[in-house]
Parts: sequence; structure tokens; C-alpha cells
Amino acid sequence: MSASQLSAARTIWRAGRERSGGDRAYALYAFLLVAVIVIVPLVHALWVIAISPAGLAVLTSADASAAVSLIAAVLWAGALLAGQ
Repeated sequence: MSASQLSAARTIWRAGRERSGGDRAYALYAFLLVAVIVIVPLVHALWVIAISPAGLAVLTSADASAAVSLIAAVLWAGALLAGQ
């Protein structure tokens, strides 16, 4: 593709994706609802588990690297799926 064809394709793409202020406000509203209803309680629960005696024992054990690797892999896979 030439530069002019790419420029034309970008112009068409942007024209089809124009969003009004109301659309942006709704997207922000939906994001805030999801954050308050799902993300905040989930992070709070993970924090409570991590600072509990059992959680601290897991994090300070010799197998902590395996637990951290597992958590990182799950978070990565979740982010990959959520990014779609």
C-alpha cells in the first residue's frame, strides 16, 4: 500500500468511529460502574487474603516464586482476554 492509500484508510476509519460527548460520558460511566462493582471488591479481597497469616506464610515461603509466577500468569491471561 502506498502512503496515500494508508492515509485514505485512516481517514475512513476515523470518520466511522466518531463519538459524541454523550458516547464518551456513557463509556466513562460504564467503566466507573465496573470498577466500583467488580474491580474494587476484587482488589480488596486479594489484599485481605495477602495480609492474612496464611497469605503471609505463602508469600514468605520458599515456594513463593512459584505462587508469584502463577499469579502473574493468571493476571496476564486475564488481561489478554479482557483486552479483546
